[in-house]
Amino acid sequence: MRMLRGHRRNWRRSRKATTGRLAKSDNGNGRIKLPKIGWLRYRKSQEVLGAAKKVTISESCGKWFVAVQTEREVEPPLHRSTSVVGLDWGVVRLYTLSNGEYREQCQPLKKFLPKLAKWQRRMARKRKFSHNLEESESRYR
Repeated sequence: MRMLRGHRRNWRRSRKATTGRLAKSDNGNGRIKLPKIGWLRYRKSQEVLGAAKKVTISESCGKWFVAVQTEREVEPPLHRSTSVVGLDWGVVRLYTLSNGEYREQCQPLKKFLPKLAKWQRRMARKRKFSHNLEESESRYR
């Protein structure tokens, strides 16, 4: 492998094998069956839900890891609420609900304009590229 000038090579070893074929999982015993390899035991951090579609086995820093991609049917979640409220995003007010409740705009720039003006006046009096300028900028940023 040719190394570029000024760049160091990554010496970390890692191996990775991915199978797209059907794999069987035995959740009770923490085993998974892969084609050409057979049954492998693993420490499962969570249950394998659904049918295994893709299994990736990788070695990194002397430890082996198994990643299982599954396919399953999931019902769309239903909200518990039974009431309906309309929402209108506005310019003058942030939002207005159909029941009359509203919230005013939050204007952080307007709130901090006096502080910003004071800071800009202080910065204008500093000499460019001086230590005092750098120190003052680091304090405010």
